[in-house]
Amino acid sequence: YPVAIFVLLAIGLNIVVGAAGMLDLGYIAFFAVGAYTAAILTTTFQWNAWFALPVCILTASVAGVLLGAPTLRLRGDYLAIVTLGFGEIVRIVANNTNALGAARGINGIQHPTPLKLDNLPYYYLTLAAIALALVVSVRLNNSRVGRSWSAIREDEEAAEVMGVPTFNMKLWAFAVGASTSGLGGWIFATKVAYINPDSFPFFLSVTILACVVLGGTGSLPGVIAGAFLIAFLPEYLRDAAAGEQITKFLNKAIGAQATDITDYRVMLFGLAIILVMIFRPKGLIPSRLGGMAETAAPTQEEAEEVSDPGLTGNRSNEVGAPCLEITGVTVDFGGVRALDNVSISVPTGGIIGVIGPNGAGKTTLFNVITGVVEPTDGDIKLDAKSVIGKKPHKICQAGIARTFQNIRLFPDLSARTNVAVGLDAHHKTSVFGALIPNPRRAKEERDAHARSEALLAFVGLRGRGDERAGSMPYGDQRRLEIARALATDPCLLLLDEPGAGMNKTEKAGLIALVRKIQSQRITVVLIEHDMNLVMGLVGEITVLDFGRVIASGSPSSVQNNQAVIEAYLGVDDGAA
Repeated sequence: YPVAIFVLLAIGLNIVVGAAGMLDLGYIAFFAVGAYTAAILTTTFQWNAWFALPVCILTASVAGVLLGAPTLRLRGDYLAIVTLGFGEIVRIVANNTNALGAARGINGIQHPTPLKLDNLPYYYLTLAAIALALVVSVRLNNSRVGRSWSAIREDEEAAEVMGVPTFNMKLWAFAVGASTSGLGGWIFATKVAYINPDSFPFFLSVTILACVVLGGTGSLPGVIAGAFLIAFLPEYLRDAAAGEQITKFLNKAIGAQATDITDYRVMLFGLAIILVMIFRPKGLIPSRLGGMAETAAPTQEEAEEVSDPGLTGNRSNEVGAPCLEITGVTVDFGGVRALDNVSISVPTGGIIGVIGPNGAGKTTLFNVITGVVEPTDGDIKLDAKSVIGKKPHKICQAGIARTFQNIRLFPDLSARTNVAVGLDAHHKTSVFGALIPNPRRAKEERDAHARSEALLAFVGLRGRGDERAGSMPYGDQRRLEIARALATDPCLLLLDEPGAGMNKTEKAGLIALVRKIQSQRITVVLIEHDMNLVMGLVGEITVLDFGRVIASGSPSSVQNNQAVIEAYLGVDDGAA
């Protein structure tokens, strides 16, 4: 039974840590919320224990939302510190609140007896709860929800720009993980019939986290194995001959007088995690590609049903009509003005180049267009509708996609899953929709399987869907990043130095791919330093220098512009 409880809690924490990549050091607080809810409902209000079960799960889930809503904008160590504090707050509140039994705790918690289950084997009940948690995890992981969590874990900013509502998805991860812990709290409270604040120490949170890390973050078999080892092995060795020998050896080595191996539990946990981090950093049983969610290869029928990438582009505007209008955009970073009153008009169906020396503000311009950076002044309109103030995922869904100057794929996911994350920008399956079989989920999964393969073929990566994105050659990673951006079905594609690091052959292939994208009536704006590539590809060029537009026009006119020449090559002091 204790081993099964550890497994159940580890599966729930794995959703928060392994799926969405958020370090939660106060996870045991949700366990306490579920247990105290069961205790109060069955003692103070005399509820049937079975009727209290859904309330315990819901209360823990709400606690997850209440914790997550104000704190999930934090990342890394800051989030870990906040969750650690939450875990201690719950314990201290319980310790000082008479309604919760204060330090004396609550006893007389009812067993689920109305169904004549006085001798209910809680071990089997917990196994049923584990089975339910596994089904929930697998259903979520093999859906749009799981892919969104995996993308957030790999690169949150890139996920947001690819259409993933990162805040909402992280909040769901907290809620689902907390509900699993609330279920465990109900089982624990109704089993032992007595709880007090000391039943939920901080060390228990650390132990559950150790289960996840030791077994393999993101790997359900690994998490189960890690929980089994941490919960079962010390108890097994307590009375085993091997445990006695290990205890004697450690007593002699460090001059201690421990009675059995469980006295060295904490030290052995720490040593095990150190060894795992050194020799198997992804855990004892790591997931196949290091990610929670993987999009399966399409079946033959799916591949035949969807053989084209389904790029619709912007069908509402005539070619040449304004697609993107940037008016007087200014961006200040403290005392530094990165963009100064920039105005650019991008016609539908064209290929526009943005060039300038390093530090001219080119990438900042892309960041403003995609909502990553809020402008100090000015306006940006897509199809005559302002996008200022919108979240990056909303701007992506409106029709603007981008690549990055430094490739920002989701490296531990497959190429196919990277593309599927982009496709999910227009999918609607919710958490509840992912859990319950329904036609929409099935249709969207078929679409993700088949169209991801079609998009890979479109950019020249046919049959490469199962490869780990981070292991692909550099040029192929560039193509994969373009395929992922195209998966969002944009009307405007922003390419940030797509030719950087490519050889001549790869650049020739890039030029052909960009023209192929243009043929789909997708407007392209690219930043590039290779002048041969720019002059042979774009129809119009805008030049930035120190955040200002210094020239705009055809490639030939810009090439001979004296201000552009001075910006790139400088000017002789005497001539100045």
